Amino acid sequence: MITAANGEILVYADQVFEKDNDHDSRMAGPMYWNYIYMYVDKTGKISSFRNEKQNYSPQSIDSNKLAGMNLLTVK
Repeated sequence: MITAANGEILVYADQVFEKDNDHDSRMAGPMYWNYIYMYVDKTGKISSFRNEKQNYSPQSIDSNKLAGMNLLTVK
């Protein structure tokens, strides 16, 4: 959860591994992260959200930068 000026940003991340058909089935293939960002206003209502596919882990998110970017545009 990231606190923004007028509410909070909730970040949900799911790590996805693709199957690598060129190697033994026990080997993990390339991986990525599916993210859902939800902006919750001061009244507790979800006012916007965004889905995103990225190669970086949730631990590498810069919360200060994310809160100030106003990227949550889907309503």
